[in-house]
Amino acid sequence: MELVINRVTADGTPSEANLKHGNESIPWNIALFDKMSFNGDFDIFAEINGYWSHLPKANQDKIFDIYRRTKEVFNSVYEKKELTHQLHGLVKELYTYHELADIKHWKDFQSNLVLPDGLRDQFSTSHETPGTRERTYLKEDYHWLVTLSIAIRPMIPIWGQFIAHTKKEAGTTFKEYYALDLLSQANIYRSEPMERLRVYVTHSIPADKSLASAILGGLSSEDVPVWMLGLVVIRRLSVGDVRGIDPTSSLVTFIYKYIGQKIKGHDNSFIGMVKEKPFEAHGQEGEANLSRLEGYKVKQEIAAGDIAVIAYYAQDVDNLAKLICPDIDLALVRMSEQSVAILATEQIWEPQIVLMQWVLKQKNALPPRGLLHLPKTDILRCMAVTQALLWHRGHFELAALLSATEQSNADELQLIGTDSRSRIPKEMLEEIEALYPYSRRPTGKGKVIKRINPAEEAITSMDKLFTERAWILTLPPDWVMKITGNRNNRRWAVPQDIRTKLAALIISLANRTF
Repeated sequence: MELVINRVTADGTPSEANLKHGNESIPWNIALFDKMSFNGDFDIFAEINGYWSHLPKANQDKIFDIYRRTKEVFNSVYEKKELTHQLHGLVKELYTYHELADIKHWKDFQSNLVLPDGLRDQFSTSHETPGTRERTYLKEDYHWLVTLSIAIRPMIPIWGQFIAHTKKEAGTTFKEYYALDLLSQANIYRSEPMERLRVYVTHSIPADKSLASAILGGLSSEDVPVWMLGLVVIRRLSVGDVRGIDPTSSLVTFIYKYIGQKIKGHDNSFIGMVKEKPFEAHGQEGEANLSRLEGYKVKQEIAAGDIAVIAYYAQDVDNLAKLICPDIDLALVRMSEQSVAILATEQIWEPQIVLMQWVLKQKNALPPRGLLHLPKTDILRCMAVTQALLWHRGHFELAALLSATEQSNADELQLIGTDSRSRIPKEMLEEIEALYPYSRRPTGKGKVIKRINPAEEAITSMDKLFTERAWILTLPPDWVMKITGNRNNRRWAVPQDIRTKLAALIISLANRTF
């Protein structure tokens, strides 16, 4: 059994990993690491693969079965709370086969790992400042830190898939915070090496650093070290170089530099999460005297009652379809329901969710954010309605992409970069500019840059999301015939003019002619 990276982005960073065992393999989305500084000269899975190779085959079979059941949960559960609940049990079971003592024994006696230079055997307090001990890893500490790093690598595919599924609900800032929680019921989370790292992270946060922006973002002051621990564990410890052969680097320096960067710019992590209101009462006497923190309003998640209402309307597919397109033939909805049923055990990808959000917000049928809170059965109902509506209005290729499944054999994929795709015609761009006149100013300094039109930016993003993989159509045979010219040929690459087709849809939606 082994984990291997089988897909990388244009800049060479991993985006997908395969877990292979015998003749079976399970693909995992690890695109959350696309901004990581991978050196590219070592295999981040080499050590965990080495540990697995020394396990009895029966144990390898059981570990692979846990991963198989975990992937089934990802494919069937979309509500974040229920997804987290089920993953807690599976991760806890996974770590019954990854005891730290066993991994350390393998590291000490069966691996080629060495310690980097410069580590101390003992700590001297004679000339050290307060807090230095907590921020100093001795040789024995470092042995266990390397062990912990190897032990959490089995979580890389699970974390990657989890963040891909929940990033819109959890938000960019908190995605690692919630991902770390998946370990909370496993023995590794309460282990001495993890507690040692927690102490290190806590004492690496300067005492004089203001945490106001983090508190405004929804964290208590006690939660800030846990938030930072999640970032450190997922974005540094899980992918750090444990070989010890680089004299200029170690896991500790890799982590320390990252903490410094995050603390220096942590205010920016919470920008946009709070809304300031006037401070007319500031400085007055009595109850009217508000503190600075009380002068902010934190954005709230969608209410549970609203979710129940959204789910109720999502279940009446005929009414939902007729509300948006009164002239639709409901036979199209019945055919779409049959075609999307296969996705009950398949992953629904981000651009497919976005397409549903675009269409179903017409006539206030379903709020876009509400769709993210529905169980998968209701999401599939919404997908069937959206596909039928797109087909009814002549957006055939987009209807095909909406319910397509990813082509599993990565070796056969021949993807075409977005730069090689046809541009949106000038007249359509002019119409989009007229319909969406509120362009935003790009961030950064220097020369004047053309303002970015949000609709055009959305089209570019959707183009990239769809074209980074090939697809297998789930449409009814007669519909497949219209798309591929062969009712038996369901393998399909995204068309060259996908941007134009997305632009046509956006214009139709904006003009209320859909």
